[in-house]
Amino acid sequence: MVQDMAESQFYKQLQEGISRWLKFGEKSGFTELESATVVLSSVLGKRSENQDRAIFLRVKFEKSRKPSIAALVLCDGMGGMVNGGECANLAISTFAASLVHSNASTLIEKLEVGIHDANEAVYNAFQGKGGATLSAVICNETKDWAAVNVGDSRIYCVLNSGVVEQLTIDDTLEKQLAALNLPSPPPEFRQLLQYVGMGEGIEPRRVELKPSSDMKWLLITSDGAHGIPENIFHSLVSYAESPREVVSRLTALSEWLGGKDNSTVAALTIGKDLFSRNEESDLSYLEIWSIPGKVEFFSIKASPTDSLPDKSLNTPDARASGVEEPLKQEKIPQQKKQPKKKNQDNAQKIESNGVNSNKTNGGKGEVDKPVPQLNIEFSEEN
Repeated sequence: MVQDMAESQFYKQLQEGISRWLKFGEKSGFTELESATVVLSSVLGKRSENQDRAIFLRVKFEKSRKPSIAALVLCDGMGGMVNGGECANLAISTFAASLVHSNASTLIEKLEVGIHDANEAVYNAFQGKGGATLSAVICNETKDWAAVNVGDSRIYCVLNSGVVEQLTIDDTLEKQLAALNLPSPPPEFRQLLQYVGMGEGIEPRRVELKPSSDMKWLLITSDGAHGIPENIFHSLVSYAESPREVVSRLTALSEWLGGKDNSTVAALTIGKDLFSRNEESDLSYLEIWSIPGKVEFFSIKASPTDSLPDKSLNTPDARASGVEEPLKQEKIPQQKKQPKKKNQDNAQKIESNGVNSNKTNGGKGEVDKPVPQLNIEFSEEN
């Protein structure tokens, strides 16, 4: 019972920590990780709210537990339904916490458990009146890969030859029946058949993914980014020289064409070592990158009498995380907004209790963004 409660406490605090960071951080902008290993970009368009969410997470477990994992995830809040942004926020934070928490034996099982957890959380909160798409790619340090999709966000792979392959099929009747070549399908055929938050009956679609030396990048896009003629989309991506150029082209084009929807692109370079940081320290860690920048989560290692379940993250000492005392859940530092300046190169570092600065490329220059660090302490509960 104590172990189940500890698991629940860890899962809940982690999900809420991620959700709160995303909620109070920037929704539109540009983030680049480690020389274009991962690039994220999102624009608002003419919408009043950006309901897209994209993250890259990387978690290292103790060597005796399970392989480290990295995942690229995108959620798009459902337009025309209630609280699309909140649904996307809840879906992606629950999904991320589930990936870290899960002891599923395979990567595809981790993804499917994460989809079901996110679906349940969003449905419980909005009773089917709101939802989000979810597309994700995951790998581990043993070089296994998997991907999953729900809705009409898409996963593409780009080959060294410039060929662009769509790996997913949109969850609409129009796309599911595309092989029938129906003439001018009615508008209702374009409605989503399923989404995260629909409740019972959700069936995540597995995506066959076996990266090879021929693959250059993986892309995940919201419909605001790929909702252009297919030949134009493929040309923009095929002739781009870097992931940064890909995401910049697609998000800029969506605005040039009127910005009718939020547009988000997440790019991951195949062949780059996503786990190079593992060699720098023996400590467990979880780091998440998104438009707000980067956040790191740590936990305090329990004493022998307060054993933690295998699903948790541990660090041997609170000082190793750079925070002298564990931060309680209600004290998770919120993102502070920087004053707008014409020259971002002169942006000043933001300093607050428990927050470290992190430089993130912002298109026109490097902007210092805060890196909140959350310590989660576990103890037995009666």
